[in-house]
Amino acid sequence: MVESWDTFFVAETAAAAALLGLLFVAVSINLKEIVQSGGLADRAMGALMLLLAILIIGLLLAMPDQAVSVMGSETAGVTVFVAIITTMLGFRGLRASDAQYRRNFIQNIASNIIVLVPIFVGGLLMLNGGETGFYWVGVGMCLTLIKAVSEGWIFLVEIMR
Repeated sequence: MVESWDTFFVAETAAAAALLGLLFVAVSINLKEIVQSGGLADRAMGALMLLLAILIIGLLLAMPDQAVSVMGSETAGVTVFVAIITTMLGFRGLRASDAQYRRNFIQNIASNIIVLVPIFVGGLLMLNGGETGFYWVGVGMCLTLIKAVSEGWIFLVEIMR
């Protein structure tokens, strides 16, 4: 069953890499506004970290001849690391944000965790040899891409309103 996931992880990795580049460009285009708006630079870094996580996990899972348990430990490890970093960035951004935007920053922290949970659960299932964990990881990757695209929209369009 593991081999049947190769194409999916290659596609997810390619999508994450493309979106990572586009998000970086979006942030670069509006860098002045992002830096001047309290907390948005941290939020942008969090969005970049989510895409980087999908890219790294996809690359790790595409490596040949790995045991499912090893794939699970890699997936869970990267997910925990990124969850900690994005949460720290989220709280730093929250502290720097204007009072009127604090609710948005809290929602962002929560949604970052929500999209990472299925990936972490999938990693734990895989760690115990459960190949059903791949489905959890796949769903989490898709949710994370959706979240990252919505962040890109904020940094490219909404910031100009």
